[in-house]
Amino acid sequence: MREALRAQLERCFRICRDLGSPLTKLAGASEEEISETEAKTGIRFSADLRSLYQFSNGGRYEETWFVVMTDQVSPYRFCPLAEVCEVHGWFAESSYDAEWDNGGEPWDPRIRKYDHHTKRLPFADFGNGSGVVYFDADPSEMGRAGQIITYQHDPDAVRFFADDLVDFLAKSNELLEREGPTFL
Repeated sequence: MREALRAQLERCFRICRDLGSPLTKLAGASEEEISETEAKTGIRFSADLRSLYQFSNGGRYEETWFVVMTDQVSPYRFCPLAEVCEVHGWFAESSYDAEWDNGGEPWDPRIRKYDHHTKRLPFADFGNGSGVVYFDADPSEMGRAGQIITYQHDPDAVRFFADDLVDFLAKSNELLEREGPTFL
């Protein structure tokens, strides 16, 4: 595991502990489980995403691991690989509706224009699909593989959040420190 990733995970655990909501580190995913997920989804994990799942294969359902800003700040749980495969399977076809207004937000040019996309890996969830954080394995020409994007429902919108997983964790931890007391 890269030191930058380790430092952000330690920071996340420390923040949650200090706020009285300690996280539970589950058994890490095996290389075989990660390879099976890659085969089922068709998405190759980055080294950091692989390390995250080897560290803990998701979190307990009720635990907030991440905090994300879409149109509001919301707590997200870390999804285990079995759930990642199930949720990824909900979106078997890519689609784009030119009439879709992205929740009134301009479309970020780093994100390929699809409302749902088969090369996006859902690894964090808020409200059973009301908000989803994705590892984007197929960005637009202006984006980069492994960027982190978010989907929110009502209004439906896809937004850019971070350049990579470590950047995502750093931003999430900043929000967790600032906003965590309101929902932990």
